[in-house]
Amino acid sequence: MENQKELCIFFVVTENEINSGAFESCISTYLDQTPSLKYKSDFFIFCNKINTEKKITKIAKLIKGSEFVNSIQFINLDLDQNLDCFWYPWSTKATIKPGEKPRLGYTSGANELFYRSIKEMFKKDYKNFLMLESDTKPIKENWFDLIFDYASQNNFEIAGSTYKGAASWHKNSEYKDHINGVAIYKNSNKTK
Repeated sequence: MENQKELCIFFVVTENEINSGAFESCISTYLDQTPSLKYKSDFFIFCNKINTEKKITKIAKLIKGSEFVNSIQFINLDLDQNLDCFWYPWSTKATIKPGEKPRLGYTSGANELFYRSIKEMFKKDYKNFLMLESDTKPIKENWFDLIFDYASQNNFEIAGSTYKGAASWHKNSEYKDHINGVAIYKNSNKTK
């Protein structure tokens, strides 16, 4: 399999997704689906916090065991507790509303995780990056080859699904057009 700089993969994950096993399950699904017949990929995994080296070591071993994986790097963003919040006013979960609204809103944790991660990715030497989240999965064998071909043959800055939302008022919300979950980002000044 060929090493390449056209497309790498980065995940944005939370400490909770690592501790609960959600990320490990996700990554297993991606690697078990025969990602590519042609290429290897580098993996960058950005975490809001890493407090469990044992889990990270186990996940890294799982990922490195795939012939598809060229390299893997875990990056601990160590988000400040005041910024690392995720609270919705309509949520039924027993989460506590932050005392002061962070600059990136009450879902600041997810927003900080994404923006800090993508900022770091723009410093990498790849033409494109594929962002994945722990609640996604591939639906087809050779999924990476299909995405690789799309990225190398099409002109785009960001390619991905827009948020659909479950609430009827979603179509009027400020985030109605944001990219959701999985996207390919061109490493370009225009995308930045």
